[in-house]
Amino acid sequence: MLAHLTAFSATDTTKVCIPKETARKIAQDLIAGDECREVLAVTQNTLSISEKQLSLKDSIIRYKDKQIASMDTIIRSQEGINGTLQSEYANLQKQYKKQKRKTFFNRIGNVVLIAGLAALLVIK
Repeated sequence: MLAHLTAFSATDTTKVCIPKETARKIAQDLIAGDECREVLAVTQNTLSISEKQLSLKDSIIRYKDKQIASMDTIIRSQEGINGTLQSEYANLQKQYKKQKRKTFFNRIGNVVLIAGLAALLVIK
């Protein structure tokens, strides 16, 4: 014996008879479809959150990359300044050694001059 379910439409008053097993499968499919819609909504929400997190991480990476580039520029600038200071220091060392030699010879010359004048005064 086949059991039949009847369905009514609000606008159409004709009866549709379907087997009970088919109606049961349709109901199961509708329930599964509703569950799938819920799973899809949760999955889309999760995807949206993941995309926002990824976007945030990307912006952090871009910010850090800019910081690294800025630091690299500062390092190159400081290296250039350091090189200039080292060359100036080397030049000042050379000038100091020259001046030290001049001062040494001036002192010797002064000692010889004073000794010579003293000898002239003693001899006269």
